[in-house]
Amino acid sequence: MDLARYRGYLLGLPQELLADTPQSVVEIMLTRFATLRKGFDETCAGLVAATMAADLTPDHSVLSRVNAWMEHGFAKLFFVTKSMRGDKHAASGVGVRLGLADYMGAAAAAIVIASRMTAYSIAARIPAISGVADRSLVRKLTAQLARYGHAEFRTNADAYRPAHT
Repeated sequence: MDLARYRGYLLGLPQELLADTPQSVVEIMLTRFATLRKGFDETCAGLVAATMAADLTPDHSVLSRVNAWMEHGFAKLFFVTKSMRGDKHAASGVGVRLGLADYMGAAAAAIVIASRMTAYSIAARIPAISGVADRSLVRKLTAQLARYGHAEFRTNADAYRPAHT
């Protein structure tokens, strides 16, 4: 409950629009979905394009460049498929164009992700190595998150007032 309220606050919602009951969280979500525009304006297109073009690599080694290629391809394909419902023309209108390299990067990423998920899934079922596999996965995810850095929120979190429960 408080997470939804705090997220709204970080997004800049005024106090009156911050949910303070489970029912109000649902109502605000439904209102948001009902009032969002179907299209993208120039500002939104710029934000999407900047997000897709973000360089998340810690260095410019070959491995980092290969990971960036896979990640960008996967992100673009996911955006077109989910956010644009497969409409490549609409995606192109907001600056997201899928090319052969993007499809190949997405396919490579899917293979890497599926193989790792399968390996960890199998390891999780083997009592002798499940703990080691779990710790390895947590280390890997922690390192990846550290590589991405942390979000920079410009909202004054000290002024946030939690809902009284």
